[in-house]
Amino acid sequence: MEDIEKLSFTGIRSRIRMLTDYFVRFMWNQTQYETVREWEKEDDYVPRAFNYVWMTNFDDRVCPICEPLHGEKFTQNQMDALEFPAHHACRCWIDTQAVTER
Repeated sequence: MEDIEKLSFTGIRSRIRMLTDYFVRFMWNQTQYETVREWEKEDDYVPRAFNYVWMTNFDDRVCPICEPLHGEKFTQNQMDALEFPAHHACRCWIDTQAVTER
């Protein structure tokens, strides 16, 4: 109980904002990932595969875990094996690029 009383209103608000940002990014990435998975199953959709690109904000707050992953492309199988988000309070997102057959 004493720990709760020590937290300032600003500290609580900051923590709520961080958690909200984290969960919004997580849900955005999950939704995008699942949507692409469904698109890949449709017969009339031209691109048959997608590359997934790890994106960071590429600023001074990017952590050592995510910095080397910025711009890296992953296939569907690699994405299934990846742990995303990479850590608590991760600000990264996954971008998709359609791969068309030639």
